[in-house]
Amino acid sequence: MNHAKHTLQILIVGLVVLFSNCSQEMDFFADTPYTFSYELLLINNQNYVKISPYAYPNNQGYKCFYTLDGSNPIENGIEYTEPIQIESTTTIKTVLKKNQKVFSLIDTHVCELTKSTKPRLDLPNEYFTNNREYDSIIQINNSTWSIPPGTNIELNIFNETEVHYTLDGTTPTLESPKYNGQILIENPCTLKARSYPSSLAHFGPSDILSVDFVARLKKPVFSVESTQYMYDETRPEIHISSPDNAYISYILNSNNDVLTTPSRFNYTGAINLDQLIRNYYSYPDWSYLTKTFKITAVATGKDGYRDSLQATNNYPIVGEAGGFLVYDKGEYSEGWRYLEVTPNQVRASDGGSYCETYEEEISSGFSKAYKYVFGYNKSEMPLPEWNNTDARINTENLVNWYGEEAFISPDSWNMETTPNYALRLCSELSYNGYDDWYLPTYSEGKYIQDSFENGLMDTSVYWFWAYGTSDSVYVYRYHRGWSSESQSLGDENCVLAVRRF
Repeated sequence: MNHAKHTLQILIVGLVVLFSNCSQEMDFFADTPYTFSYELLLINNQNYVKISPYAYPNNQGYKCFYTLDGSNPIENGIEYTEPIQIESTTTIKTVLKKNQKVFSLIDTHVCELTKSTKPRLDLPNEYFTNNREYDSIIQINNSTWSIPPGTNIELNIFNETEVHYTLDGTTPTLESPKYNGQILIENPCTLKARSYPSSLAHFGPSDILSVDFVARLKKPVFSVESTQYMYDETRPEIHISSPDNAYISYILNSNNDVLTTPSRFNYTGAINLDQLIRNYYSYPDWSYLTKTFKITAVATGKDGYRDSLQATNNYPIVGEAGGFLVYDKGEYSEGWRYLEVTPNQVRASDGGSYCETYEEEISSGFSKAYKYVFGYNKSEMPLPEWNNTDARINTENLVNWYGEEAFISPDSWNMETTPNYALRLCSELSYNGYDDWYLPTYSEGKYIQDSFENGLMDTSVYWFWAYGTSDSVYVYRYHRGWSSESQSLGDENCVLAVRRF
């Protein structure tokens, strides 16, 4: 009996000790929230997190479970067996388990990780010049470039990083080709590049640089370059070809972008320049006219290619004396068909009248507006008879009537005269070997006015002299936008001369 009682006491003591040990173990973990330490490692240029125990006992069977998405590791945890790769700042939640039982509080740790700086596309300056076969490259939008095939592109790299890239649109990894200074782009492709840290702790891979490269087409080629005189049926047909056998679109007399112009034409064959110019002359609104007839063409996308840069050729619409052609009757009658005007204003010089050309005006770099009075005669003699057939005769008759000097004002008190009055400047002008110039009539002034965008005069000049209606002499001055009968012949206005042929 005593033996049995002693055995029962031993059993009770043993249970108490066992219960006490288990309570101590559970209480130990229940009171220990910081069960793990976290270490950020750089392995093969990738960031990893190592989780190490330091507060749970050495007994076998304890395992760490973690999550990276913020969820509860008790329910969704992944067993930790090796360092965990991360690519950005990550919140890790961990818990300790043994035999599916929880032995710690949930531990939360934020692994701070700064991204490496994304590489940046850099294109050598040589590709922006106009001396290449493809005439430079363009940036279509923030992520698309049109470049000539066979272009070496470069990347700007930041921090202590190395860059890996792909050309097939896939995400670059450390196994992808490593950037070593240049990347050759031979065909349309999508470049993706990424920086990876090489020695900086707490840095992760950068965001991905993604660039679409599309092939640049060569500019269209015109079969006929500009010629000196284009005033009759000798105007040639114009052929446009694409070295890449692409489609071609073109516009006329415009500085706009071809592909955004609704009125663009699709090139289907030779362009009849003579017919185009005749059609333009037949329009009521002559504002289409320019000093040159301009054709602008672009090679358009085909078979995955993007468009070329625009090619422009200017075909002069000038008379035989090199002036701007402002009127074409369509046939010869009364000894003439075409009316041309001097390419810029007429002015006096030591050797007589001189016509400053449009090109000289542009190259001068500043405004040169030479203005002269129409001229006035204070005698009681009647005006010479008006010639309704040959307007040039009227200029000569008036010059003979005025003489070498004309009054600058009709006012009786102002007796000042000038040899450089508008009619005489035109009468004495010899330009490019032609001396049959005269001051335009009212109707001829209208042709000039409607063609003012041709650069006849500096933009600061608004008025020019004209005279005569269909049956009588009136002095007019034309504005860039309207005409009016001059109330003061002493006003100073620009002088333009015309001739018929």
